[in-house]
Amino acid sequence: MAIRQSTNTKLPTISLSLVYLLRESKHYGTLFFKPQKRKVTDTKHKEIVISRLDHLGAGIGHINRKPVFVDGLLPGEKALVQLTEDKKQYARAKVIKRLVDSQARIKPHCPIYDQCGGCNLQHLSHSGQVEAKQQALAELMSKFAATDKELIRQRRLSATIKTIVVVLVLVSSRVTVSCSSVFAKSRARTLSMSSSARCWHCH
Repeated sequence: MAIRQSTNTKLPTISLSLVYLLRESKHYGTLFFKPQKRKVTDTKHKEIVISRLDHLGAGIGHINRKPVFVDGLLPGEKALVQLTEDKKQYARAKVIKRLVDSQARIKPHCPIYDQCGGCNLQHLSHSGQVEAKQQALAELMSKFAATDKELIRQRRLSATIKTIVVVLVLVSSRVTVSCSSVFAKSRARTLSMSSSARCWHCH
C-alpha cells in the first residue's frame, strides 16, 4: 500500500509590505541602521589670542570658551587661524597669519625648522623656554601629585576633622563606660541597702 505524502505543508508567512521594502531597498541594513551625519569642521579663519603653552609647546587659546591648541604660537600673540580638528572638549588649528608677535619670539637657528617638525620651541628665547618648561612641570605636578595649595589645605582640613571626630568618639565611649560603671555601683548599693533593710525588718 503506497503512502501518499501530504502536500499541505504550512510555510511561514511574510507580510507583503516587508517583502516590498526588502525588494526596494538596496541595502537591508538601511532599514534598521541610520548612520549619523559626519560633523563638518568650520574652516573659516578666526582670530585667537594665546594665553599659555601646553607641556608639548603648543599655544593654547580659546574660541567660544573652547580651548584651541595651535602649534607655533606663543603666549600673548594674536593670530588668524583655521580649525583642523574640532572635538567636543577641545579643538586644534593651524596658523594662517600672525597679527601680533610676542617679545620672546626669536628667529629659529635651524633653516628648516618650519618644515622639519623635530623641534617645537626654537622660535622661543632661552629664558622663555625655561619659564615655559617650569610652568608645564608645575601644572603636571599640581594635576597628578596634588601640590596645589588649595587642594593641600582642603586635605589638611579634612584630616583635622577626621581626627576631631575620632577623639570625640573615644571621649564619648569613655564617658559612657564611666557612666555605666557608676550606675552599676549605685544599683548594687541600692540593692544592698534594700536587702539589709528587709533583713532588719524581719528580725
